[in-house]
Amino acid sequence: MRAVTIIVLGLLLVVETWGRGRWDRRGRSHDGAWRRLNSPTMRKDTNDLLYGLTEPGVLKLRRDNDLSLEDESFGANGVTTTFLNEAKDEELARFLNLLTLVRFANSECLSTEGLTGSCYPDNECVGLGGLIGGTCANGFGVCCVFIGTCGDRLQANGSYFQSPNFPDLMPTPNQPQSCYFEILKTNPWVTQIRLDFDFFELANPTGGECQNDRLIISGQASGSPVPAMCGINTGQHVYFDLQNKRTPVRFTVVTLSNSSVRANRRWRIRLTQLNPRDVPLAAPSHCLQYYTTPSGVVQSFNYAGGAYTNNLNYVICFKKMSGACSITYRNVNSTGQESRFQIVNVESNGQSIVPTNQAGAGVFNCPDDYIVVSGVRLCGEKLNDATTNIDFTVNSPVTGINVTYETERKQIFNFMFIFRHDFWPVHPALPNKCWICGERIQLGLQSNYVRTFIENLFEDLNNQN
Repeated sequence: MRAVTIIVLGLLLVVETWGRGRWDRRGRSHDGAWRRLNSPTMRKDTNDLLYGLTEPGVLKLRRDNDLSLEDESFGANGVTTTFLNEAKDEELARFLNLLTLVRFANSECLSTEGLTGSCYPDNECVGLGGLIGGTCANGFGVCCVFIGTCGDRLQANGSYFQSPNFPDLMPTPNQPQSCYFEILKTNPWVTQIRLDFDFFELANPTGGECQNDRLIISGQASGSPVPAMCGINTGQHVYFDLQNKRTPVRFTVVTLSNSSVRANRRWRIRLTQLNPRDVPLAAPSHCLQYYTTPSGVVQSFNYAGGAYTNNLNYVICFKKMSGACSITYRNVNSTGQESRFQIVNVESNGQSIVPTNQAGAGVFNCPDDYIVVSGVRLCGEKLNDATTNIDFTVNSPVTGINVTYETERKQIFNFMFIFRHDFWPVHPALPNKCWICGERIQLGLQSNYVRTFIENLFEDLNNQN
């Protein structure tokens, strides 16, 4: 028994010496809270001391969203990190430090370099191959940024895939080159990945084809294809669904040697892994793009480069805003400036089907290249579906829900338009109801019909009152 006692006392002294240094380094920012821990009311026994962590005097430790005690759960998947922090008790300090278990979520953070990272303990970040970019979780963690390049494989959310020596440009290759990068699911609940092209510059398409440079994505769900991408796509984003099995998704950037093609080559792509509960970022299935803001701008791929690619067929989706009854699309902004909108279809003789500087609508005018809004094909050099203005020589707002985009011919045009959700006023007699909003609106319901319906509805209600 005496030998056991000596060993225990020795271990306690080791714990005290080790803990004193960690307390000096980690505890200064919470001196007030720790003094509350050492108050007489919290020293009756160990259980009272631990339960005291929930009393008002020490709730400072729990006010931040990313800090909590061990009985709480974190995140949609319960992914957390644990960290031991020492609290001194003035009577027990000669023998041991009270070990308080602090846990924080591996939540998103912003690094000192402006990159998105995840909150980890510093040693775990380094062990996972991440780069430390500032602190998080009240100083208990670091903002860990994961960056991969050619030949790397990562399994971390919010990671980046970038070109070698980014932000420097890649030299023009003397021979064809391929850059491979792979990403693995962080957990089984991940169902899709969102790519944000923070920077993306490759050679432009030639004749509508990515002949010289291209980004190819493989390994995703079979019903969720991503078109080969080239040109300038900085600021764009795409979604794709994942398979149930834990197979990696591969990104391949092919650059061909062609001395006649001068191009800036560099990229940085942010990868966000999502599960269906990750609102509002998680997109409906089969939406290549998904916009979650009340208003914004939609551009075709390589809009800045001036040419979209052939054989595109994808859906652009918009999150329905609470209280919004429809979405209006325009290619003229609030100051009257017109955005370039050119989706041209040609006859067999090479002549444009739709006259120059006019809008086209319907199957006959837009047989090959078009966008679809509310079931109507739109093309030409103006945006107008003739529902509010039958003059196809001018732009006119188009109302609908989602947008489908399809191309076939080898044209060198592009499009951009502005979208905005339409919020309709609620009748005073029905402060908590919107008769047209929510799931009641049907795809293809035009704005003039909505206005007429609302006016008639309000008139009927007033007559009843």
